[in-house]
Amino acid sequence: MKLPALAAVFVYRTQKEGFKALYKGATPPLFGWAMMDSVQMGSLNNFRVMLQNGDVTKKLSAGEQAIAGLGAGVVVSFVATPVELLKGRLQVQYDSATKLYSGPIDCARQLVSGRV
Repeated sequence: MKLPALAAVFVYRTQKEGFKALYKGATPPLFGWAMMDSVQMGSLNNFRVMLQNGDVTKKLSAGEQAIAGLGAGVVVSFVATPVELLKGRLQVQYDSATKLYSGPIDCARQLVSGRV
């Protein structure tokens, strides 16, 4: 019986590297998303207040809301990019023989030091 592609990958990966292999690269986004949401919502609020000139009762137009959202998106990209880089680097380690990183902290250390 031939397994469907997803099931075959699941079986192959767990037999070759164990159950933990299914979670490779999951730690950075888990913590990163919380940080990204916090930065994005805080930035969005600050941009809105800035566009309201400190008067929080002033209603913003759709264009001003878009500008505030654009500003928050730019700010959060400085947090999202390193998180996605770590996630990608951890996920492309195909097996234990070619493993470069022992985990997300080791990956970040090696990237900052310029070893990889």
